[in-house]
Amino acid sequence: IGAVTDQPLDVAAHEAAAIARRRGDPALLVFALNGAFMQSFFRTGLDGARDEIGAELIAVSSRHGLVTYELLGHLIRVQSRSAFGDVAAADAHAEAADRLAAVHESPLVGVFTRWYRALRLALTDHPFPVVAAAYDEAASALVGAGMPGLQRGLPALALLAARVQHGLTAPALTANEAKEGTDWGPYEPWARPLVMLSQGRSGVASAAVVTGPNPSRRP
Repeated sequence: IGAVTDQPLDVAAHEAAAIARRRGDPALLVFALNGAFMQSFFRTGLDGARDEIGAELIAVSSRHGLVTYELLGHLIRVQSRSAFGDVAAADAHAEAADRLAAVHESPLVGVFTRWYRALRLALTDHPFPVVAAAYDEAASALVGAGMPGLQRGLPALALLAARVQHGLTAPALTANEAKEGTDWGPYEPWARPLVMLSQGRSGVASAAVVTGPNPSRRP
């Protein structure tokens, strides 16, 4: 879309959704909303926008029997409400997604809701061993699920975040991380400073922070 219209993809995706609304075509609209969701990760601070997309997906899909997109809407809102720390609303959407998945035989939905429930333990200040065990269980659900983008790095990152939350040091790994069983995946540049710090290499850790990539920020 962006190459054809010469617009940023996120702008083009929202214009596609607007066109679908004007046409009154619910199937086209939910497809376009999915596109808008996929283009909503180019910078930080867009959890509110994703929440609105999820809400519209649920509303349109539930009226027109578009179950796949209704499931997507609930999963989007699990994520966005978690970002706001609103575990009550996230719980409700996770439960709704699980109910729909059970009726319509969509087992992969449970992979996402299991990860949410592990995150929920972290959000509600459960002890680190409890959180770590839940993340380990959630990680096991990724095996054979066909989601390499989640399987690579996410389990290690989640555990690292939980360790930081509880004032624990990062696992003291060497450069031979893969052999030790830890795969940081694409998150390695952001994990490296904490790993170095846990090894007492504060100078190297500081340099890694300075030279490491920055996530895109709010404008």
